[in-house]
Amino acid sequence: MEGKALMPVFLRNRRKVEKKQKNWKGDSFWLVDFLEWCCYTGCRKKKEKENMQMGWYHVARSGKGIYLGEERKIVFQEDKLIPYLPTKDEAIKIGEMSEEKLKDYDEWPIVQKLASVDYIGAYYFEEEDFFEDYHNRIIANGMHCCFEKRYGYPFGSFRSVSDYDFNVMIFCNSLWPPKEYNKNLAELTEEKLEKQLQEFLTEITGDSRYADKKLELCEEYTKT
Repeated sequence: MEGKALMPVFLRNRRKVEKKQKNWKGDSFWLVDFLEWCCYTGCRKKKEKENMQMGWYHVARSGKGIYLGEERKIVFQEDKLIPYLPTKDEAIKIGEMSEEKLKDYDEWPIVQKLASVDYIGAYYFEEEDFFEDYHNRIIANGMHCCFEKRYGYPFGSFRSVSDYDFNVMIFCNSLWPPKEYNKNLAELTEEKLEKQLQEFLTEITGDSRYADKKLELCEEYTKT
């Protein structure tokens, strides 16, 4: 019996106990206490089950970068990403999808190419209506590849994502020191990163408000 149903049952049982107590000899209140315990235990277990289903809401990753805003409100100018899209060989090297699945990569539209280099996009790649229903999310999750390619950073040194709350952000995702030396990453300063992100985001959205966006700590929230 679920927690919600236990309380009415407990109340009915308690009324029955109260009516019969006059005819009972000795201490009969143990039954009331027992029913109260049953009610508490049932409600607690139901709550614990709900919490397990809901998951743990927490910060998965964080880093210095820029928030773009709410996913559904962002308008991406996809044609501006074309010069910086991963090539087929680069997509194969990234390894989210097999070489066999990438055989027609050069013929794919932009959104499919970006999905193929993101582990979530690659997982749902063959789902019906995926590209239409999650268009902005796919671009948000994959645009870091274009940023890295444009400014000469190694793949994976930045992260772009639409998180659990649908907040889109792009931030530095590098550990220091990096596994392999990269001159551009080694010489990166907060001032330089802020300028590059302002330039990049203004270009791919056509939105001038990003030209003045300041660098801040971005926190990607998730629930697991």
